Amino acid sequence: PGARDPTALPMALVEMRGGADRIERLTLPLIFRGVFPLLLVLPGAAVGAALAAWLRRADPVAILVGVGAGIAVSILALAGAYVVARRQVARQHRRIALAAATIDRLAESMLKQATDARRAADAELDANLARETAAATARFEPFLAEVHARRDARLQQLDGLGPKYRERAAAERVERLAAADAEAARRRTAASGAAESAIALAEQEAVEALRAIDAEDADALARRGRDWDHARRRFEGGCRGLADLAAPRARAWSDPAWRTWDPAGAPGLPLALGRVEVDPDRLVAAAKDPADEPSRPWPEPTALPVLLSLPARRGLLVEVDAAQRPQGLALLQAAVLRILTTLPPGKVRLTFVDPVGLG
Repeated sequence: PGARDPTALPMALVEMRGGADRIERLTLPLIFRGVFPLLLVLPGAAVGAALAAWLRRADPVAILVGVGAGIAVSILALAGAYVVARRQVARQHRRIALAAATIDRLAESMLKQATDARRAADAELDANLARETAAATARFEPFLAEVHARRDARLQQLDGLGPKYRERAAAERVERLAAADAEAARRRTAASGAAESAIALAEQEAVEALRAIDAEDADALARRGRDWDHARRRFEGGCRGLADLAAPRARAWSDPAWRTWDPAGAPGLPLALGRVEVDPDRLVAAAKDPADEPSRPWPEPTALPVLLSLPARRGLLVEVDAAQRPQGLALLQAAVLRILTTLPPGKVRLTFVDPVGLG
């Protein structure tokens, strides 16, 4: 019955809004928000303390008891007010719940009515569309028949013109193919001539490049031979220079020239201590590459003098094992004799140390 009443839904909404407003206007529930309960307990404590002080003449114990009694009374009053407030809120909530249930029933009924109305409107629209489609078909059927007739006549006319156009198209196709073949032949001829020219030019450039490489190799080989000859001459000249420098200083002790030796004619530094055998081929045998070995011969093995200039930055240390001690002593003796016979008189100071006798 409520679904057929048009004023039921607005009345239910008004009832819900009124219930919410009444809940907001309730006084008792407001005192339980925030710090209001504590503020209400304080006056009770103050009244209890004042009564105790008036009855007991400001006895501290009585004042404390009065404060406690006032707080207890305030708490009991607040508890009663809380119960009353909850009843008021519950009563308003029940009214709101009843209004919400009414709104739900009304909404369900209205939804059902709207669904039925939509179905009826769809059925009516379908019926109107069918009627209008039938009327349009009946009205435009003669025009469609005329259009189809015109189309068939045009197709027959085009079929009559088809053979003539096909013959013309075939002739044009043959002409285009002949022109394309001629153009392709011309381009092949031009490409063949260009390719032959390019091949001839590439071959000529390759021959010239090979000639340039051969010339560069010949120049490099000749330059390398010149460098090799120059290095060999420098090496041989250095060997001859060392031999000439060491000749007056490295005479053998059996040389008859020692019989006429004069200290005043001593040659001076450097000091000749012996000879070392040098074979250039053996020195570079581990590092040289046979492919890079020059065609010119290596210098012959030679004996180079061992020369020592005094005073040198480092001394002369002879270190031998026990089996070669005689050769070491002979080398030291020969070095001392060479110093005495090579340097002019007064230029040598000798200090002998005997590690055994500590002399």
